[in-house]
Amino acid sequence: MKKYSFILLICLLCTSNITFGLPSDKVDTTLNTTTLKLLKEQQAVSVDVGKDASFSTIKVYFDKKPITLSNRSFTYKGRVYLPLREVGEILGAEIGWNGSNKVAIVETASKRLEMPQGYRKAISYLKNSPSKASTVNVDQTSLDVRTMLYEGKTYLPIRFTAESLGFNVKYDDATSSVYFTTP
Repeated sequence: MKKYSFILLICLLCTSNITFGLPSDKVDTTLNTTTLKLLKEQQAVSVDVGKDASFSTIKVYFDKKPITLSNRSFTYKGRVYLPLREVGEILGAEIGWNGSNKVAIVETASKRLEMPQGYRKAISYLKNSPSKASTVNVDQTSLDVRTMLYEGKTYLPIRFTAESLGFNVKYDDATSSVYFTTP
């Protein structure tokens, strides 16, 4: 009986729509024309994360509930970075990846953020108004903050990403904790 229950469970998992945090098929990975223009006008910059990054434990909370990260997070030049997949899980956003152009896509019900890997600019717009997309600096105070690749995963600067999607973010340096709250 246990053997059959286990086989049934495996069959259900294999045929279900569970994505286990992988990029979602729900996200259209076609890029906005503003993103394509940015990709043509500028060059991506490769960053050696291991050289200047700090890999101390960062605690993450969403609406006061602790979140366990399954991948390593880090700080780089004073900014906290989390893997693309985990950003989507934490914020309840859909994630996508345009592999041919190396662009991370994060969507909520109303907003879309396209973040080319290695660029210090991103494209942000309301999903119902893609023609009104705007190019925004990932960080107004540092030229070094950008979407990065580390250990085969895309990492996003979390404050910029979360605030661009309408979430509130607070970082407590004393406890190395990031607090996300819904608006």
